[in-house]
Amino acid sequence: MLMEVISILDMSGSMSGLTNDTIGSYNTYLQKLRMQKKHEIYLTLVVFNTESKIIYEHVNVKKIKNITTQIYNPEGGTALNDAIGIAITRTQQFIHKLKRRYVPKKVSFFIITDGEENSSRDYTNKDIKKMVTKSQKKDKWEYVFVGSNIDAVTAGEERGFKKERIANIDNGGKGQYAAYGMAHDILMGDGKVDAQKLYNEAEKKIN
Repeated sequence: MLMEVISILDMSGSMSGLTNDTIGSYNTYLQKLRMQKKHEIYLTLVVFNTESKIIYEHVNVKKIKNITTQIYNPEGGTALNDAIGIAITRTQQFIHKLKRRYVPKKVSFFIITDGEENSSRDYTNKDIKKMVTKSQKKDKWEYVFVGSNIDAVTAGEERGFKKERIANIDNGGKGQYAAYGMAHDILMGDGKVDAQKLYNEAEKKIN
């Protein structure tokens, strides 16, 4: 199956204590995706603080190198809405230009944050909810939203994400690894598993 996977990672200052864990867990996630033989997977990575930065876009996972502190270096505020809005808009523009046979069968977003929105200038919760709801209904796009230090369910539902694809996670390294493990399993699953339940199970397996 041809897949387009978009990861949106919080890189605000409050994530500084989790720098190594975030890098390690994301790279583990990458390695799992590289090992997939049944799927052709293309990745986009967006990191955000006060601004959003696209690290790579629509690249075959087998060609992607691990991230380091040169890429992931937390500082600044939390422009969550802008990061989501930019990622959705650019993905829509990219897919719209593709010939039908090259359109991915699955488009999946993974969004992880540890704080409340405080810096966006271009998109509001209402804007994001409209975009997310439309893409879920019309295009069958999938979204997984996870958060620590916030009520992830409330924050996610305010933006249109489905409750069964939202998870509250532990604010620590264990939470990061479990969250990325959960994201991988949902991506490769049949779409019927609850994100919070899957996260809880993944967390229990981590020593």
